[in-house]
Amino acid sequence: HLDTPNLDRLVREGTVFTESFVCAASCAPARASLFTGYYPHTTGIYKNADTWRHSWVESLADAGYHCVNVGKMHTRSHNTPSASSHCHRP
Repeated sequence: HLDTPNLDRLVREGTVFTESFVCAASCAPARASLFTGYYPHTTGIYKNADTWRHSWVESLADAGYHCVNVGKMHTRSHNTPSASSHCHRP
């Protein structure tokens, strides 16, 4: 048993998810499962550095949306541009 007053306060004052579930402990595999509905062993995404075969952003682009990855995106798609490729200094 550890004395963790700051964590205890965070639990008391924050939101506690008592019945939640994730398919993977790291970011990209969990997102791949969330976005596709498949488990990591089906998506083939086991760690953050894995390249997605076809990302959900590419699926949106294929449907006619103009898409860019902005921020911390561990989707590592082949064809989706990053925001920096669309942002230019005037």
